[in-house]
Amino acid sequence: MPAAPAVAIPIETRLAAAGLRLSEPEISKLASAVAELELSAQAIRRDRSYLEEPVHALRLWAK
Repeated sequence: MPAAPAVAIPIETRLAAAGLRLSEPEISKLASAVAELELSAQAIRRDRSYLEEPVHALRLWAK
């Protein structure tokens, strides 16, 4: 079953939900970092076989 498309939640909403308040310049800096992290997360999140799972690979590497 395909995953539902991710809905981008504005950084201001995320901060408010966590009870955090930042100045506008700080929010703009944080927003660009969050956008980069979300792109990276999208590259990692995909259907994989068990052998391709990152955690599985790390478990093999640790042995």
